[in-house]
Amino acid sequence: MVFGGEIMRGEKRSMAARSYCLAIIVLASVLLSGCTNPIGPPEPTASLTVDVDQINSGEPINFDARESSTPDATVITQFSWDFGDGSKTTTTQGLTNHVYSTPGTYEASLIVENDRGGTDETHWTIHVNAYPVIELLSQPMAKVGESITLNAEGSSDPEGGVLAWAWDLDLSDDSDGDGDSRNDVDSSAPSITMLLNKSGEFEGAVVVTDDRGASAREAFQINVSTRTWQVTWEQQRVTEDWDGYLKQGESWTYSHVPGIASRLMEVNATLTLTMDLGWQM
Repeated sequence: MVFGGEIMRGEKRSMAARSYCLAIIVLASVLLSGCTNPIGPPEPTASLTVDVDQINSGEPINFDARESSTPDATVITQFSWDFGDGSKTTTTQGLTNHVYSTPGTYEASLIVENDRGGTDETHWTIHVNAYPVIELLSQPMAKVGESITLNAEGSSDPEGGVLAWAWDLDLSDDSDGDGDSRNDVDSSAPSITMLLNKSGEFEGAVVVTDDRGASAREAFQINVSTRTWQVTWEQQRVTEDWDGYLKQGESWTYSHVPGIASRLMEVNATLTLTMDLGWQM
């Protein structure tokens, strides 16, 4: 019995060992199932910043990926840039720039690759602001003494932003005394009326700015001519009654100086008796 019992215990240990080995094989099979390359290349970490993420169309924007990193014993070999507007470029340095010519919202992407073939990707959203559209109503010709209206109230912003107006009514006159005659702000109203008190050709400009700092400028010209008058002269006869007596060689003088409101400026008349013919029958 004792011998038999020892034999039985030995069989139990052998079966337990076989079960343990089988469990390890099954676990390894599960972990490796479907994996042809369980250990891939070390991956870098992409990092992207921009100097400003809201710009006006036509302005440059700088992209900086120099904070990207890669594991030890590897180096970053390539930066692949996609600006989201159809433009792409590849650099070996983590710096580049781009100009968006069309307003809109773009998603720029960056893929960083190292010398082991590892890659990482990151994204950044860029908003490109549109410039205001100026609608200016003006009168190009006028006469001295007339008033004209300059109206830019119909101007608009494509994104629906709040607008501000700045008028320089005479580009040849430095009204603010800063040494630049072309940057004065003579009015900030959307519509203004101005009295023309001298003749000549004048040039001015209006600048319309939206709430994101985008500005549009439009110039205007006004030709102010001198006013012409048609003068009609009216002749009037002034009669002065005099009742007196003159001897031959004597004179009678009449002088009249009118007041300020009079039409007749001045009259000087002299009556002289040159020959006394006596009484005529």
